[in-house]
Amino acid sequence: MALPQVQAALRIHAEGLGHLQKFQAGVKQTEQIKRLQMKEEKETSQLYEKFDSILSEYTSQSMGVVEGQVQLVHAEIRRLQDLHQNMERELRDWMSLQDKVVSTLTYLNPTKDRLEEDIQSTKAITHPIRRIPIDVWVDMFKILAEDEYFAYLRHNTNHPLRPAAHILSHVCRLWRQILADSSDLWRTLFTYPGNTWPKLCTAYAPMPHTELRFSPAGEIWNERPVSLPSANFSSTHPRLCILELLIDKFPESFQLDGYLPQTLKHLYIRDIDGTSLPSLTTNLQLPSLQRLGINYPAHGVIERLEMKALKCLILYPYNFPGATPATGPQALATYLQLSAIRFEEWSKPNNIEGDPYYGAVGTLSRLVQYTPALHSLAFYRCYVDGGAFIELIKSSKEKDASKSLPMLEQIVLSHTEGITRDHCDELKQMVTKIKVFR
Repeated sequence: MALPQVQAALRIHAEGLGHLQKFQAGVKQTEQIKRLQMKEEKETSQLYEKFDSILSEYTSQSMGVVEGQVQLVHAEIRRLQDLHQNMERELRDWMSLQDKVVSTLTYLNPTKDRLEEDIQSTKAITHPIRRIPIDVWVDMFKILAEDEYFAYLRHNTNHPLRPAAHILSHVCRLWRQILADSSDLWRTLFTYPGNTWPKLCTAYAPMPHTELRFSPAGEIWNERPVSLPSANFSSTHPRLCILELLIDKFPESFQLDGYLPQTLKHLYIRDIDGTSLPSLTTNLQLPSLQRLGINYPAHGVIERLEMKALKCLILYPYNFPGATPATGPQALATYLQLSAIRFEEWSKPNNIEGDPYYGAVGTLSRLVQYTPALHSLAFYRCYVDGGAFIELIKSSKEKDASKSLPMLEQIVLSHTEGITRDHCDELKQMVTKIKVFR
């Protein structure tokens, strides 16, 4: 009995011991958990303290920034207040100035009215006629002088003609200044060939309508008679520098050779009818000739004259079909040295007898291939086909063009028809200078 009891007691004690061990293990675990909790609480406390420190630092910095921004806002408010005060002062100043301006205007209005009345009374001073170019005035004065000259010749008198420039100079200060600067209008004296010039009257007795003009540069002689005798101006007029022959129709017997001394600088030969052009019978030299005016095509003159100083060729119209430019060796040499060509009084072409080149532009199209040094083209009182002229200039400016004007720089249009403002604007893009006179 004792042994089982003992064994039972041992089992009970063993079970108690197991329970005690389990309790001990639980206590240890509880202590371990408590230590962990305390460690976590400590870490949490440290983290909290660190977070609190960071938060405090951030809050302090933010407050500094906010305080700075507040100070800036206060400064901007003060600046705006000062600006507002300044603007108020400026506004008061402007209002005061406005009052002064209104007062001044009120005072000046009567003066303005008086000035307007003066402007109206002196409006003639600014009239568009005063904007006419000087060269146009000179041309008009020359025309008037010629008209006075022809009227003078219709009356048989031996008294010298008073120069038109002397009369015109009494009109106004502008005209007087223009005339004083235009020596051509002063240096010529007109006179009817009577007893005043006995030697000349004896030489030209058969010529009832001889026109004589003299200048310091040498005699200038004009002819408009019914018939022209032979002459030898090289001996009779050794100082002749300008000769103009303006004939209604040259007679078939007319001999031009004797009228051309080597002293000539300007030569103008024009057949008004345009059908009977004079010719030379021999080759001549005019070493001083700078300007030649003649009816196109002038084969009998250009192909026989050696003119090494010639720069300007003036072409008058012709009145017969099939006219072609002179292309002999002497003519080609003359064309090569030309720097200016001028067409005068060419009317609208009517393609006479099917001639497609009749007219100024058509004639020019035949000449441009021979004038590479040409830099100036002029048309005076001409009909100019604007479209055809522009096409001619365009084609002549093209590279390797057969009809070439590489040096063309200036175009002058004076009292021309057939060419419009649009044409002129287009021409401005092709040449350096264009002058238009209406």
